Amino acid sequence: MRILIGMDHELLRYGLIQLIKDIRDIEYMVTVNTKEAFLKSSRKYEFDVVILHVDLPGATSIETLVNIDAITIIIYQQTYKELPRVNGVLFERMSLDELMPIMQRLLKGGRLEQANVQTPNDVIHELTRREEEIFRMKLEGYSVRDSATFLAISPKTVENHRRNIRKKLNIVKNEEWVQWGKKLRLF
Repeated sequence: MRILIGMDHELLRYGLIQLIKDIRDIEYMVTVNTKEAFLKSSRKYEFDVVILHVDLPGATSIETLVNIDAITIIIYQQTYKELPRVNGVLFERMSLDELMPIMQRLLKGGRLEQANVQTPNDVIHELTRREEEIFRMKLEGYSVRDSATFLAISPKTVENHRRNIRKKLNIVKNEEWVQWGKKLRLF
């Protein structure tokens, strides 16, 4: 298998390389850290799979980069937009248990609908930064009043944020806060 990886974050790139080596035999692999280097490599060599982090630095648009005739996998940090010619979407926050079967399927030439790739970790991105902060505080045992005092907001605002979190995550019982906290690795 011939692979092109476009990712700026060295640690994530190294982990991805190790994951791929565990799944498939590699004929050659090229790693780049800018969009321009990605384009240059894609024109110079032939690849079976291209893996591209959406935040790869450079002036070229992401749409230009996915028009390569290979299995294309895009890695997003949080939210994503649909792109043509993309076989699968991965997220930085995916656990290894979530990532392995997806990568195995994609590297065998499979295609995943982007909706099928979302995991419970992605739900956290539906929460605002303040909601995530209040969610963590609830998990840590802060009362509404303590949260309000610590964040310098009114208790009513904390209650509103908690209500919005319950609605977004469909939380009915108190123990579901803890279950979601574990799923989302908030503690």
